[in-house]
Amino acid sequence: MELSKIFEHSMLIYDDKCSSCYKFALLVHNLSNGWIRIEGHYYSSNIHLINKVLFPANYDPKKMFWLVNKKGAWGARSALIPLIVEVIRGRLKSHIEIKRNSTMDNTLSCRLDSNSVCSSYFNTFKRILGVLRNTGKFPFN
Repeated sequence: MELSKIFEHSMLIYDDKCSSCYKFALLVHNLSNGWIRIEGHYYSSNIHLINKVLFPANYDPKKMFWLVNKKGAWGARSALIPLIVEVIRGRLKSHIEIKRNSTMDNTLSCRLDSNSVCSSYFNTFKRILGVLRNTGKFPFN
């Protein structure tokens, strides 16, 4: 089966060890009326298979969030515009019933450093800078 068919509904892959990343993913999921599915880099049961299918074997996708849609996988900075488009698309298709099957945990720790709280303003700012610094693309052929 083609990847564009598998990812007909978009998916946001995020750092599920970070509380601000969890809040971001949940916000995107809710703003899109469930159109954008969310999966965590670490605790999702499907993520290992998804990573094997999407990314090259020697590539570590955990350094940024990824939006995967029918056109490809877009990471961090390059995902911002497609993410906005998918949120709008989800809002327009809100009459479609979406199965919500995300597994998320509200007790999350921060991966930035061991002594910090991820939801502090400074660490949230570090995360935003990380999104602006990182980028990646894997378009489907």
